[in-house]
Amino acid sequence: NTRRRQSDRFVPAREAVEEKRRRFSWPCPTESCDLWDSKYLQQKKHAVLLYGVLGFDDLNKYEEQMIPAWPCVPRQRKYLAPADSILDLPRYGEADFPELLDWGSDNVLVAALGHIYHKWSWKTQDIIQHSTTSNQTMCCKFHPRAEYLALGTTGRRAEIHDNELSKCINNSYCNCDLFLGKNYNCAITAFEWSPTGNSYVMQVYKGCSEGRIRSFTIDNRPMAERRIAKVAISLLRISPDARFLAVTSILHDDTYLLCWPSFELYSTLVSPNWTVKALNWHPWRSALLGVGTVTKDIHARIVMWDVPAGKIAEYDLSDKNYYLDTMRFNHKSGELVVSLYNPNVANGNSQLVVLSDHDKAVDHWGEGRKFPDRVRYMIFNPDGTLLASATSDEDLIIWKFLPEDKKRKTKSKSFSAMPVYLDITSIGCSVR
Repeated sequence: NTRRRQSDRFVPAREAVEEKRRRFSWPCPTESCDLWDSKYLQQKKHAVLLYGVLGFDDLNKYEEQMIPAWPCVPRQRKYLAPADSILDLPRYGEADFPELLDWGSDNVLVAALGHIYHKWSWKTQDIIQHSTTSNQTMCCKFHPRAEYLALGTTGRRAEIHDNELSKCINNSYCNCDLFLGKNYNCAITAFEWSPTGNSYVMQVYKGCSEGRIRSFTIDNRPMAERRIAKVAISLLRISPDARFLAVTSILHDDTYLLCWPSFELYSTLVSPNWTVKALNWHPWRSALLGVGTVTKDIHARIVMWDVPAGKIAEYDLSDKNYYLDTMRFNHKSGELVVSLYNPNVANGNSQLVVLSDHDKAVDHWGEGRKFPDRVRYMIFNPDGTLLASATSDEDLIIWKFLPEDKKRKTKSKSFSAMPVYLDITSIGCSVR
């Protein structure tokens, strides 16, 4: 019969099925399946191949049209693996503030423990130098060009050490004795250099002014001062374009955005439903802030705050109970690595997940392995190929994050923008 229908009236033709209806059949994580779960990743890969064979619109083409949560060039294969270097961090588990590690030039890692800080070289796989501070160290940060090492200590001062000499050459003090007429035993618990290295900001805690921040030029001239909260400031992050300073306090749900270097309040991110655990600016954007949080019902959530556009987006990482302990953007690939801890697993379970987008896991470590240590802090080396992590069990683990480039650039191109130029020419005291 030449007039026979081309398709069954009960089965719609393929071209008649709307794209939105087809999308419901794509695999998606359920309550028992995480983004980084091997079964889910295998199902997603199979779905892409199946849609290609059946002639549907390419799933990858649709995903490419979606606007990503952050810019990224994801890896093509899994590479995350711990290196042979697992070192001890005595008394790190007792530290109130975790930022006691940092990478310098030539892949030299510094670890500050008590009154002593040690410099460990990736090339020699050994400690090459160590020095002392006058008081117990609370945090440490290398200068952007690795010329100096800043160490926040008790005894109300931050020490600036020459990196080559490993010797203190300057100090910045809390001025409580001038304003209050009494010398409190303050502590410098957070420190951050400006992207140009011409100025820095530190946080004063315990005693006279909990939650107060102060900024100085490289030659120790005071710039600005402001009290942010009644509790200690745990994180300070200056944006890549040197225009904003993100601040959050311990076990708090507020994130303050200040203008740098004037400390004028620009905006505030507040939610009673979460606790802020991590702050990081994306290195490829002028002011895209990633905020890692944990909700009251113990769910890990990432908030992406596009400051110039004034846009905020929230993304849940899993339906399961996870604590987000720390996170970091990689400046080479733009990927986001997140440390998650599942309290429902016997003896606990910690996992490192590498995300290229809020719903795309490209690498993972922790599934099917005994990895109970909670990663409290992690930091990338200068070329972004190695990741150093400090755990609550006082272990320092060096991870191979990306393969090394055979054609390494002798000098990386820094972020260029007018605010950075003004910051350089005015030694950090630019007026905007």
